[in-house]
Amino acid sequence: MSLAQQEQFSAVRSKVIYPAGDTIVLDTLTAHPDYLSIKLSNGEVLDSSEYHFDVSRNRLWISPAVKDSVLVEYRVLPYDFSQPFRKKPLQWYQEGVTQTQNLYRVGGGQSNLIPFEGLTRSGSISRGVRVGNAQDPVLSSTLDLQLSGEIGEGTTIKASITDNNLPVQGDGASRQLREFDRVFIEISNDKFGSITAGDYTIENTDDYFLTFSKRISGGGVKTSQSLNDEGRSVEMEMNGALARGKFARNTFQAEEGNQGPYKLFGNDDELFIIIISGSERVYIDGVLMVRGEDNDYIIDYNTGELRFTALQPITKDRRIAIEFQYVEQNYLRSVFYGGAAVRDKKWDVSFRMFSEQDSPNQSLFQSLTDDQKRALSEIGPNIENAVFPSVTEVDFSPDRVLYRMIDTLGFDSVFVYSTNPDDQLFAVTFTQVGPNRGDYVVDRNLANGRVFRWVQPVNGVSQGDFAPVVRLVTPKQLQVATLSGNYRWNEKNQIALELSTSRNDLNRFAPDGAEGNTGNALKFGYQNESNLGKWILQSTAALEYIDGGFSTVERLRNIEFERDWNVLANDSNNQVLGSLQFLFRRENRGTAGYELQFFGNGPFSGIRQNITTDLRFSNSSLRMFASGLESNDAFGRSSFYRQKSDAYLAFAPAVGMGVRSEVESNNRRGLDEQILDGSYAFYDATTYFRVGDSSRYFVEVFAFGRTDDTARSGIQERNALAWGYGIRGETEIGRAGTLQANITDRRLKVLLPEESPWMQTVTGRARYNQRIYRNVVTTTTFYEVGSGTEPRRIFSFIEVPPGTGTHVWNDYNNNGIQELDEFEPARFPGEANFIRIFSPTNEFVRTNLNKFSQMLLINPMTVWGNKSGWKKAAGKFSLQGTFSSDRRSLIDGDRNRLNPFYEPGEDTLIIAMIDNFRGSLFFNRSETRFGGDYTILQSQARNLLSFGVEQNTNVEQQINLRMRIPSTVLSRLRLNRGVRLNSSENFESRNFSYDYYGFTPEVTYQPFARLRITGEFIWQDRSTPAELATSVLQRNAGIEGNYNVAGRSSFTLRFNYIINDFEGNVNSPLAFEMLEGLRPGVNGVWAFTLQHTLGSGLQLSLTYEGRSSEDLPTIHTGQVQVKAFF
Repeated sequence: MSLAQQEQFSAVRSKVIYPAGDTIVLDTLTAHPDYLSIKLSNGEVLDSSEYHFDVSRNRLWISPAVKDSVLVEYRVLPYDFSQPFRKKPLQWYQEGVTQTQNLYRVGGGQSNLIPFEGLTRSGSISRGVRVGNAQDPVLSSTLDLQLSGEIGEGTTIKASITDNNLPVQGDGASRQLREFDRVFIEISNDKFGSITAGDYTIENTDDYFLTFSKRISGGGVKTSQSLNDEGRSVEMEMNGALARGKFARNTFQAEEGNQGPYKLFGNDDELFIIIISGSERVYIDGVLMVRGEDNDYIIDYNTGELRFTALQPITKDRRIAIEFQYVEQNYLRSVFYGGAAVRDKKWDVSFRMFSEQDSPNQSLFQSLTDDQKRALSEIGPNIENAVFPSVTEVDFSPDRVLYRMIDTLGFDSVFVYSTNPDDQLFAVTFTQVGPNRGDYVVDRNLANGRVFRWVQPVNGVSQGDFAPVVRLVTPKQLQVATLSGNYRWNEKNQIALELSTSRNDLNRFAPDGAEGNTGNALKFGYQNESNLGKWILQSTAALEYIDGGFSTVERLRNIEFERDWNVLANDSNNQVLGSLQFLFRRENRGTAGYELQFFGNGPFSGIRQNITTDLRFSNSSLRMFASGLESNDAFGRSSFYRQKSDAYLAFAPAVGMGVRSEVESNNRRGLDEQILDGSYAFYDATTYFRVGDSSRYFVEVFAFGRTDDTARSGIQERNALAWGYGIRGETEIGRAGTLQANITDRRLKVLLPEESPWMQTVTGRARYNQRIYRNVVTTTTFYEVGSGTEPRRIFSFIEVPPGTGTHVWNDYNNNGIQELDEFEPARFPGEANFIRIFSPTNEFVRTNLNKFSQMLLINPMTVWGNKSGWKKAAGKFSLQGTFSSDRRSLIDGDRNRLNPFYEPGEDTLIIAMIDNFRGSLFFNRSETRFGGDYTILQSQARNLLSFGVEQNTNVEQQINLRMRIPSTVLSRLRLNRGVRLNSSENFESRNFSYDYYGFTPEVTYQPFARLRITGEFIWQDRSTPAELATSVLQRNAGIEGNYNVAGRSSFTLRFNYIINDFEGNVNSPLAFEMLEGLRPGVNGVWAFTLQHTLGSGLQLSLTYEGRSSEDLPTIHTGQVQVKAFF
């Protein structure tokens, strides 16, 4: 470049960007990677692990975790290196060259072996070890590999391997750590088929009696071979594996206005289950729901809790069913599934077999004694009797909940919690047996674990719901085989037959465990299609027979089959089901059909007629389902009539109205023709008006009403009334705004057994986004309201290897017993040797739900940055504020609260809350030389725990200033003042508050991009009110150096010298927090980190941390890790 060009060319540039987790083109010219700096709004330099810069493409990616705007400073080169540059055209060197096989090519003479060369791959593998003078060595390893591509002619491979050898997981349970490990490898060939190994899903949808989907860990093979040139082929499949999950189904009637969570249970009433992710199917009134925060429901797989979103209002009339697979590891469970099918142009025949069995001699999480195995062998298939005492005499241990046995009030063998090592102690397992069926209840106690307390029976009736027993699970085996065939003598006629047999052994310890649980099944069907002018008629006839002892892998019929026929689930009688169906179909018009069904189930027999329509006329439509059932059983007869319809009439292409209605009348009469209790009727209708379509705007307003009748003592009476209204839709506002809303207001009045006042429930969600005046003002508002329940959490702490946990135990009262109020979040990673785990409970309290968030950004720089005068001065200021609130409060009336800022008269009504506010006024936010901000921070959290409500609050004000003089020196000054409060309902030691204020000057010297040296001095004064008499004056001098070579190595060294002048009780939670995990007097904290790239795809990391205090030995901790990238 000439001197004149260099003067016009500015290499140093900066810009403010708003990360959104996507890739950003940084500049039209290539930025130099060694001169790239990214700073947060408070002036701090963003860690290199939070972003990635691709030099070859000149693109920057910033982690989605960075929510605020950032300032990017960089130097550009006078070329765009993402474009090709040549001194001379390539054709000049190619002219006249026709023989290239003898050209000499310079090489290094080395051959580098690249794993998986030629395949598309990504991921890494790492191995590490952590050691220290206060801990045992801890090994860690991770593997994450994704692989795909062709490994030979016609042969491809797909692989995904994830293996995290993690010692612990906080706020969870160690049993779910298996969910981190995933191995999937599939090799397929065009001629042979495929071989699969690892964690995958086997499923079958071709057979009626053997339809299932199951997650397994094992291997399988599939192949398909042609038998002749006329289209005949054979397909074979075989799988052998360990089952990862067990199928379960929960059904329940919803509660009015209760969005959840609803607790899910296992087949043996297990309270603590881990659901296999993605295995669930959730139905409301027989309709399949969609998972997701912006859809119908969300589910916590670890706790087994189901919660419905505000987009799916829940009422007392909703019927909820969920099918899922959950982790059950009482025994080693194996699975075999295989089969073969021969297919021809006109016919096909198939045979498939499924077998799933527990190994009686390989129990996992259920350890059985010989006496227990003997007892299980004697109960046969009556597994409900597998309940046994769970008392074991043990020695004293400070980290276990133990009991002593006493006699009291004429009752013997009563267990009482004890921490006395001189007592005769017992380890007791308590099982929830139901209300008034046990003599123990959960006690509020400081112990690290659940403690149970005996309550005296009243008039011989137990007053508790827990008993000192354990419900043992028997090993089971299920085998199902099917033989099916289809014959198509032309395109419009086909016949099908399926035979199946099953054996369900409920107790493999017992020789008669499968007694009464073997059976056969048969299904026959015929289908015909006929042309009737513009309409096509599809006729179907089917007959089905099932033995009472027949079992299936998953549910056989539709989710509401029993309700459709007024029968009970799990009936053991033989069943016969026949149907004749006629379905008319016309293109662009829809379908209409009629079906006649017969069902026999022991003494039950019924005839059911169904009519369905789904017709479209121009922009109007009619959808309807109607059915009528007449049935008889041993108790009398019943008539069940129902219809559900949706009629829509369009006035214009985007304007119309409609009526949705649902009517049911279920009349049950005894042998004396009297109306039986349980008979009911209801009428539900909704009128709606719709405008717009989904392209730019869509709005629907609706109003609804419902009446419910029920039979009591032979008389059918009005039971409940409900009405309401709502709106849903999405529309654009101006050129840069959108509004989404879905709100329902419902009123309910229950009339029986006694009249109650009207109950109001508002459920909804609204979101508003707007940009104003060329993005000077940006605002986002979110609001959600509803009601639900809040579970009472019980947690405890378990010990893990040092450095792998999240908490540390401080024996504040020096009694050697681990108590809940003695565990603190670890301030230093090397000392963390406990994790917190939650124990499930079935205790929920009804709550209001309010969520609100607001973001506001005012940045005049976008339009006034190049102005003069007062506009230029005003453009130097910007304002950013964010507020979020998530509150759950006890329902104290007949309606849920709509105001997200409502403060109840009694503070105890709020049982769960997370409020956060951050407001900042910036000056010269994007200016690199001088700038600052005034920030207000406020956070408040409240949680409902087993021992009561716990709350903490923090309010802080900050002034942050920064100045860069000269360009290599950046100085900062932070002034802060705040107050922190902590309260606990049952832990007196955790009721405290203190004020704090201080200042922190900091100087950063960066002579060039690779080197940065930072020095700081922190002065903080913290003091409590006079009654607590605790204070600390902290002076912290620190220095940090960082040396970076982009793409090759990074070195960081840090040292802090800390003096704590402390007054008060040092052995308390208050002192631990005010001292930040350090000790009074002189403390030293130092660390260094080295990360170096050894070669292509290989990275070495070294970490060392040290800490010393006046009255404690020095603690040294180090870690080394090697990571290879694929």
